Amino acid sequence: MVREKSSWGREQAVIGAAALAALLAWMAYEIKMYLSTGAGPGAIIYILGFLGLFVWRYAFRYTYIASADEVAVVTEGLGLERRFAVNASEVEGFAVKYNKKALKGRGINKFIYRYSALDPNPVRILLFRRDGKLQGVLFKGSEEFFRSLQELMPGKNINLAEDGR
Repeated sequence: MVREKSSWGREQAVIGAAALAALLAWMAYEIKMYLSTGAGPGAIIYILGFLGLFVWRYAFRYTYIASADEVAVVTEGLGLERRFAVNASEVEGFAVKYNKKALKGRGINKFIYRYSALDPNPVRILLFRRDGKLQGVLFKGSEEFFRSLQELMPGKNINLAEDGR
């Protein structure tokens, strides 16, 4: 069994801090305008939506766990913890790098996003079939984690760069 926690990259943290500062400054401006002119709260609601997206992309950490029996992702943040697992028998394959264009036409029914925008690792995909439907989990694992996944599930690696589909 191999276990890895999502990491934080310095560049990603700086970009996130700048984005948060810009959103908060915009929010302060809109609140000031709302209080001084009586304008509608539409822009404030719009910014709150962006802040929600920001929290979703930055406030959660992920733990990736792979064994011969299953691959699981544990989501932690804001006092919440959630586990998503895929049984090894459901795994169709996985790719070292997520390539949306190469996956087009494969009939993937659903994408499940399980990664932090702060993680500097590349986005990878694990394809699995559940209830007859092909689905994909997007995650950001290190090269070492991906090599361990290949050892645990040999023959399931998909090379999306060379795959013509």
